[in-house]
Amino acid sequence: VIGSIGGLVGVQQFSAPPEASIVSSPTIVQGIQPLGQLVSVSVQLAKAGVFVGVGQGVLNVCGYSANHAVQGAVEAGIDLMQIGEDDVRYDAARDVYVITIPAPQLTSCRVEMIDQYDESVSTCNPDWDGVRQLAQYQALSDFRDDALEGGILTRAETETRFVLANFVRSLTGRSVEIVFAPPTGETVYPPSCLPEIPIGWRFDTQNNHWTK
Repeated sequence: VIGSIGGLVGVQQFSAPPEASIVSSPTIVQGIQPLGQLVSVSVQLAKAGVFVGVGQGVLNVCGYSANHAVQGAVEAGIDLMQIGEDDVRYDAARDVYVITIPAPQLTSCRVEMIDQYDESVSTCNPDWDGVRQLAQYQALSDFRDDALEGGILTRAETETRFVLANFVRSLTGRSVEIVFAPPTGETVYPPSCLPEIPIGWRFDTQNNHWTK
């Protein structure tokens, strides 16, 4: 009855306009950081004919060599723990969340399989395990460089932008723009992508073989 009377006397009732719900930067960061290190791209690599020659004895009379087939993987992604509250802002004019994240980096390099073959004949007690370690060192370095030259970091940018934008969009219900911070100086590699020469070995550049 009251509603009817109000309509008769010209009283208009207005509902309050809906308010936009803005998710705070700390909330978004707290949602992102538990994701830790986001590995967005994993590249499988293989290389055959990884040759290792070892010089040994006077005039290399005890020298020996072997070939290797090697398989491995190189991964790249973003360390989401580096994202802070200052890296997240809401652009009200465009109704877009803008998130600045670190440039992608290599996250891991590994050799998954190595097969030694074509061992040379030697009567001087060759160190075949040492040869295998040298081949692994050589292949892992090549895998890292090949992945970088093949554009793994560019692919990591594309994949990370897609995954992270979708994740934040699910938290906020709004469009998301991902901005990558410019790389800071020299490329930083994880320890797994910086193989060390096996202890006691060195490469003789003059004779193009390894010695111990």
